Amino acid sequence: MIFDQFLRTNLRFNINNISQLIYKPDNATDDKVFILGKEIRIDDQNTNPVKKIEEEVSKIIWFSYRKNFPILNHQELKSHETYISDTCWGCMIRSCQMALAAGIKRSLPPIDPYLSNIRSIDCDIISWFLDTEVDPKKAPYSIQTISKLLYDDYKLKPGIWLKPSNVLLTIDKIQHLYGSHTTSNLQIEVFLEGTIYINQVLRKAVSEELIPEEVEVKDEFEKEFENIDDEEGATSLTVLDSSTPKVKPQQSFYRECSIYSTNPEALKEMEELRKYKWKGPLMLFVLAKIGLEKPNPEYFPFIKKLLAFPESIGMIGINFVIKIISKVGHQDRHII
Repeated sequence: MIFDQFLRTNLRFNINNISQLIYKPDNATDDKVFILGKEIRIDDQNTNPVKKIEEEVSKIIWFSYRKNFPILNHQELKSHETYISDTCWGCMIRSCQMALAAGIKRSLPPIDPYLSNIRSIDCDIISWFLDTEVDPKKAPYSIQTISKLLYDDYKLKPGIWLKPSNVLLTIDKIQHLYGSHTTSNLQIEVFLEGTIYINQVLRKAVSEELIPEEVEVKDEFEKEFENIDDEEGATSLTVLDSSTPKVKPQQSFYRECSIYSTNPEALKEMEELRKYKWKGPLMLFVLAKIGLEKPNPEYFPFIKKLLAFPESIGMIGINFVIKIISKVGHQDRHII
């Protein structure tokens, strides 16, 4: 109940009550909290977990409804068809912007805090999302740019509820068109059917530069798969521990894909792609239906694991996330 009531309002503005999230009435605590993949130990006696959570939440770039910005799509639409506010209809745009900002923030190299006259990374990122800027080269991820491309590509006008697929595909296009003005090395890939196609990932992930020489993979690598139980021929993809000796991250990833691929053409393509260097950061968005009127509880353990990945930038769909956390939050860990 605490989770349900707490998360129906914005976590950012209830940070003072965060102790209700992690401490139980009997003074017993859960062991971990994950915030966008960042693990915080609740049972650590050397740190204040509430303070630590507050610090992590304060690092997030937040997006919400705004008003009195320049008229959206003023060149394409009549005055009565456009908007100067996204209140009550722009939630999907804001959610996708927030996830994108989190991914961009991780993809940029950190700035030395001791250097003077340098704006923070957050300021640079926020400038690319400004609602008041209509030039897509200056603010490519703004609601202005997104709204224009949504209409150009899908004839979706401002003021309607949007599907995540439309907004994410639009953001992918924006990165392709204007990414050179912001994060040229960042790639975005959107999967619409809950399935990640490895070949599609690799096409975006690798550069045109060949790897000078490949590191020979030790037998220990193959042994990692001996105990994997493949029930009824089901395919699976397992991320190996980073401590596997003398295996480049990209190489281990390719080899895993090769082991579980049954398509000869796909296997051949992956073997070719694995000869090339990794291009740069890659942001994946995977759309999946996990219920109709409500989420299927069988998915909860898997969703919690996904959100606990260090690479996680969260989920899009606030009502769904609220329901999950309210049901599973008082078990072994919490996800925010």
